[in-house]
Amino acid sequence: MKKVLTVLFVLFSIFILASLFLSYFQQDEWHSFGVLQSYGKSIYLNSSDNYLDFFYGRPGSRLIMMSLFEFFQTNAYAFGIFSAGVHILNSTLVFLVALKLSKNRTISYIAAFFFLINSVASQSYMWFGTMASSLPSVTFSLFSIYFYIDFLRSRELKHILLSLIFLFTSFMFKEGGYALFITFPIIWFIYTDKKSLKKFLKENFPILALGVLNTWIFVNDFLFIPGERANYIASSQSGLIKLLGHLVSYPLEGFSQIFTPAPLIFGIARQATRFFFPLLTPDTPDFDLFYTTRAAEAVSLLATFVLAAFIIVLYRGFKKNISSIYLKTLIISLALTIFSFIPFVILDKSDAYLDSRYYYPSLLGASIFLGTFLLVIFENLREKSLKKIALTLLILFFAYHALSLGRDLLSQTEVSQERIKIVRTITDTVPSLKDKTVFYVSGDSGGYYALPELKVPFQSGLGQMLMVIYDDPEIHPFFKEETLLKTLDGGFLYDTIAQGYRESGKRGFGYFTDKDKLEDTILKFNIDISESVFAFYYRSDSKTLVNITNDFRKQIEEDLNQR
Repeated sequence: MKKVLTVLFVLFSIFILASLFLSYFQQDEWHSFGVLQSYGKSIYLNSSDNYLDFFYGRPGSRLIMMSLFEFFQTNAYAFGIFSAGVHILNSTLVFLVALKLSKNRTISYIAAFFFLINSVASQSYMWFGTMASSLPSVTFSLFSIYFYIDFLRSRELKHILLSLIFLFTSFMFKEGGYALFITFPIIWFIYTDKKSLKKFLKENFPILALGVLNTWIFVNDFLFIPGERANYIASSQSGLIKLLGHLVSYPLEGFSQIFTPAPLIFGIARQATRFFFPLLTPDTPDFDLFYTTRAAEAVSLLATFVLAAFIIVLYRGFKKNISSIYLKTLIISLALTIFSFIPFVILDKSDAYLDSRYYYPSLLGASIFLGTFLLVIFENLREKSLKKIALTLLILFFAYHALSLGRDLLSQTEVSQERIKIVRTITDTVPSLKDKTVFYVSGDSGGYYALPELKVPFQSGLGQMLMVIYDDPEIHPFFKEETLLKTLDGGFLYDTIAQGYRESGKRGFGYFTDKDKLEDTILKFNIDISESVFAFYYRSDSKTLVNITNDFRKQIEEDLNQR
């Protein structure tokens, strides 16, 4: 039976994540590839003279992206296989950690399955730009938890050292493992019979020291790094007040959100806004802003309080029948869920939800908590009819998450295939770059991603994407700005609606969506229209890119003759 369940789990994992193999790069990946092309491996090896900056600058994720790009270039299949594989590995590790804590396979299977199909945190593996940091960070955190529990049961030095090494390694990818510095002491007190402060410090000193170091880096990063950073709250007095508010609100809102896909919360918030705030006109900017922020946050908080009340009532009713090992598992998994939001309190949200990837560390504890909580309920329900109702609700709950995840994956696959077709049309028309190559792209779309000027469905500049895809060594220097810092901040043609032209010696490269700016550039740099200009038109209804180069060249020549 164990082998059958294991095989079924693997097959289902491959089935539900198979569409990742058909996904394509979305945004930040292209920038990373461009930096690697223009600066080479030195951008990874010599990123900092400071050892702390090196280890806490996510070198592990950069190494993964660098290796995948070096071996597979812009072949997205390899990235999809890696992403799906590590997420399945993490789901398996959740099973092992849950089994280590609860000693119950049913709990472990429920936890692993929920971790696998949870749609709230799916950006962690659906977006290749974040998978190299989000996924391995949780992988090493899970290994750290596993060996820390082994240490508490054996008190052998090798286990605490392994736990420490894995925990330290997790921070080379992302800071999601920060919750363990708070949760490990809780686990220690739960699993230790003869407690004393001296014994606690002796057995946990290395992990506590690493926790102090990480806290210092966290505070220093927030308070003393100058300048504004996207999505970060300011380090001013008002920012500190907001941070303290986030310390309370993010875990409270996040606890219910991790179990509830955003469309459901937003749907309830929308209806509540229509009912309680009739002065706000539906489908207006003010209405949409209110229900996706204030109202949805209120719904999330209310859901958390309802869940908390439900848990407390059930605990009081079942506490005599709850085994001590299940109670320990509930406490530990709840701590893992709540404290995993701490590293992200310095971030601002655009709506009621944090970006999806920030829920992935919390999903670790939430999955184990859910599995344990459900088993406690089933073991204490005496009537068969109640068990059938509970089982039906459970199946519907998992089906809703699986369908939500499937919908998101399908939507991403459709957009990915659309982007691949667009790129393929361009590269088939222009197999290699000329000495001077200028692309012009327009279309009939009303705009994508709330940008009227954007006529093609790309989240980052198509111009920079083409620079990466053609991979011409003589074009690589165009990617660089005056300083590395400026390049890392974006680089030539990175912005979604960026356009422009650069040249050096005989070589030149440009991308335009504005015909007037293109004509000005042609005159300024004396570009041969018949040899260097290539134009395309995107038809949004059929989702096809059409080569209009010949007609466009004639039109440009006529326009310039009339100047």
